[in-house]
Amino acid sequence: MLRYLITTLLLISNVAAQTVCESSKSRCCTSFAPHNTYHPLFSDIILESGLFGGIIEQSNETCTSIQEIQGFSSSSPLVGSDVTICGAFVTRVVRNGFFIQEIAPANSDASSGIFVFKSGSFKDSLSEGLKINVSGEVKEYFGETQISMASAETLFDDEAKNILEPIVLRLPIESSTEFEKYEGMLVTVVPNEGNDIVVSEYYNFDRFGEVVVCSASTEAGRLYQFSEKESPDVTAYKAHLGMLSRSCLTIDDNNGSQNPNPALFGSIYAIDSTNYLRGGSVVNVLQGPLWYSFGKWRVATLKETDLLVDVTSNPRENAPTVTGDLIIANTNLLNFFTTFGSRGAENQDEYDRQAAKTIRALSEIDADIIGVQELENVSGNGAASTFAKLLNEAMPGRKYTFASIVAGYDKIGPDVIKVDILFDEAKLYLIGSALLTDDIVDPALLSASSTGSIFNGQSRVPIAATFGVRGKDEVLTVCVNHFKSKGDFDGNASGLDDDLGDGAAHFNLMRTLSAKALVSWLDSYPTGVMDDNVVLIGDFNSYSAEPPISEIKDSGYMLVDDGSYSYLFDGQFGKLDHVFLKASSKVDVEASIWHLNADELDYIDYRLRYGRNSAIFDGSIPQRFSDHDPSIVGVRFHDSFTSAPITFEPVTAAPVTSQPATAAPSQSTASKPMNISTMQQLLLLGLISAVFGLW
Repeated sequence: MLRYLITTLLLISNVAAQTVCESSKSRCCTSFAPHNTYHPLFSDIILESGLFGGIIEQSNETCTSIQEIQGFSSSSPLVGSDVTICGAFVTRVVRNGFFIQEIAPANSDASSGIFVFKSGSFKDSLSEGLKINVSGEVKEYFGETQISMASAETLFDDEAKNILEPIVLRLPIESSTEFEKYEGMLVTVVPNEGNDIVVSEYYNFDRFGEVVVCSASTEAGRLYQFSEKESPDVTAYKAHLGMLSRSCLTIDDNNGSQNPNPALFGSIYAIDSTNYLRGGSVVNVLQGPLWYSFGKWRVATLKETDLLVDVTSNPRENAPTVTGDLIIANTNLLNFFTTFGSRGAENQDEYDRQAAKTIRALSEIDADIIGVQELENVSGNGAASTFAKLLNEAMPGRKYTFASIVAGYDKIGPDVIKVDILFDEAKLYLIGSALLTDDIVDPALLSASSTGSIFNGQSRVPIAATFGVRGKDEVLTVCVNHFKSKGDFDGNASGLDDDLGDGAAHFNLMRTLSAKALVSWLDSYPTGVMDDNVVLIGDFNSYSAEPPISEIKDSGYMLVDDGSYSYLFDGQFGKLDHVFLKASSKVDVEASIWHLNADELDYIDYRLRYGRNSAIFDGSIPQRFSDHDPSIVGVRFHDSFTSAPITFEPVTAAPVTSQPATAAPSQSTASKPMNISTMQQLLLLGLISAVFGLW
């Protein structure tokens, strides 16, 4: 009885305590008992009253446990109620509040932690392990159960400081609902046996400070797109999505501003062009309160011991070395435009930054032939001419030009972007070229299309070009492609081009028809040169196990890239950019992918949008010049041709004249197309005649 009387007197005395009133979001009046109002008897009552659930009486107040507030479902059963939490411990203090947790039975299915919303300087009085009483209203904010604090009081006694041990959370969890029972609690995240926690997604790092980490097999090193490994299938893809929901968490930077300076990974590590973070990097330590917001489960990392990433597990590397008589590269240019206001750079500053990174990357690759996608497609070939000029200035030993310029194509197809082929005229010459447009596509394929077209505003118009090697008798045909994307940005996908939920996304039929039309066209030797040394490269917008890739392989082409990845989307890696070799060719190839883009944060690319800090850009490094990784291919000709060099009449640069977007030559642009097989036969006959004295 005496203790309760003393308690009452102490509560009355707290009227004179410091009161902090704030107007943030209409929540005000936070009262703290000053340190000199502490009395051991008051604390004694709290400690005796019990903390393990239910409603308990304490100091004439009703106390509610965090577990009862959290309940057993995704939302609290006490939403809208005013509650008082007694004797919980602070686990972390964040910018707009703090997390508290009770000591509760380890086998409980209800969380014993919760977030308390309150901004302002009051947080300066809080520290990890501090014991506290909190009163406020229970709310659900974007799916997170939290307390909107009205008042709080810290409890100071010898037993009031308690640094809680985190709960071990193993990924992937058995059920996505398992996260709920740890909401607001301090957790340490570890992988299941045979897995690692790896950096998986960082698209929102620049704007929102978010990085997604996932549990992936140590052997794979990262999570892959479903249809990179498996054929599209509704049931299996649904299971794949379920696995993702159980495998991934988001690390936030504890900062509400966009593009902050410095940009911090997990509120700890400053990131820039030199201090980098790459996809696939192993996270060795991850701990903090588990919370939910904007559809994602998150971990609040606030001190160096909360987060440890091994960047050496996936370091930056130089361009891979491939060998051969010719080196071919393929790359998506991420919308290289010389006019502003459509795509690509929005102003001169962005353009200069984009050009610096792109030219640096291609200079390091140093290829004889470069296939490109997403080059501005305008009458006059302004972007192509400018690009070739920039590359030649950076590489004085080269003499690059575009096949479209030499062939006299003013524009390639109706799209605002095009594919093209850059080649070194000092080493190669163009024998013939051709474009694949709908007017020469099999009408049966066009009729199967959901839009009635394939290369007229859907997949970009492919270009094929046959090159001769100066001083040698070898020839090679290169075909560059850019199939229809997986997105339905205009809402035009329908029927079999709709997203069927099987992992192939939108326009899978369109891309498959594109593949059918492509291989049929190439079988006709459209450049006018009847030779099977044919290499297909480009952005096929299809993962390796999808029908368009199977269609090409089943039509006599070998997939020869290195089997890794070239693109990141939604936390999963896959290969959209492929290299094919015609099976009947007389060349050997080796191919590799340079992972300098997909693994890098777009935070360091050329763009300045959303108020990005321009100082972090470094044009002296090639990383993140695009969102796709470039392919690098070494081509080695067989030794079967040992005769004197075959002489062709190279195509000379024609004046650029306007032509309809749909116009496309169906044969070589060379003035005298040559049948190589016939030439070889004549040479062989001459050799036999000489031997027998019949020449």
